[in-house]
Amino acid sequence: MNKLLEMKTNLIGFVEKNEALAKAISRFVLMLTAYLLVFFLLGFYAKVHKPVLPVAFAVISAFLPVGIGTMLLSAFLLLNLYGLGIEVTAVAAALLLLCYILYFRFAPGKGYLLAMTPIAWMFRIPYALPVTEGLISGAGSAVPVMMGTVVYYFLKALRANPSLFVGEESQNPLARFSAVVKLIIDNKEMWLVVGAFMLTALVVSVIRKTSIRNAWRLAIYVGVVIQTVTILIGKLVLGSMDGVIGLMVGSVISLGIDLVVEFFLFHLDYSRVERVQFEDDYYYYYVKAVPKVTVRAQEKKVTTFGGQGND
Repeated sequence: MNKLLEMKTNLIGFVEKNEALAKAISRFVLMLTAYLLVFFLLGFYAKVHKPVLPVAFAVISAFLPVGIGTMLLSAFLLLNLYGLGIEVTAVAAALLLLCYILYFRFAPGKGYLLAMTPIAWMFRIPYALPVTEGLISGAGSAVPVMMGTVVYYFLKALRANPSLFVGEESQNPLARFSAVVKLIIDNKEMWLVVGAFMLTALVVSVIRKTSIRNAWRLAIYVGVVIQTVTILIGKLVLGSMDGVIGLMVGSVISLGIDLVVEFFLFHLDYSRVERVQFEDDYYYYYVKAVPKVTVRAQEKKVTTFGGQGND
């Protein structure tokens, strides 16, 4: 355990010393992954389907604030969707606008989640995000995760049904618009997952604020169980058990990710709990203090061997 704590201390120290570089690299990796997913999975517009564009936009986004970088990604996404028609692009633009409105209202500074959530879905590990955000920032920060989930399901439906918008029978603009709206409204599984994510974030946020022993770890376990059970029950009600194995595997992996987050951010030593009492003119205070588990990195000692010179 001491080795792990020492590695944690060294890693945190390295990131703090190289904060600007670490942020630029992380933004580049996140945005490059997002751009490549759009490029390979949603390349409906040939004029922007060029390999150099995802890399170029990712490099630019690495040096921009996260919010602006996410908006640039949204513009690239809309350009790719334009190949399916103006109606699809308009609905997607309205959906993204709603995402940004809710983002600025509930979780400013969490714009990276709008890009990270569809990526997590592609890698089948989205279930860690509601728990992690409920731990770190509270239930409100799960709103970008929910909206990112809506965007993912919408894009997944578009990719699975391009014939609805490019065939001869879809030349009627009203029919095209109606079809794209139905892809969102009629997607019951999407609304099930969004509801499960919101419930999970709320439960995790409430538990982690309590003063009980190992509150964060308990919040993780309860959150993962509630999330998994809610989605399973919902699938039973909907009569569709597709993806159950992926749900179970993804939940286990997400549990591991959440425990790593807890280790880095909230690893407490409950064997050294202290209780302090003090007062002022108006109140008497009872304070429970739980120290974080820390360990100092071992300092390297250099010993010089050499004989003494003769006078």
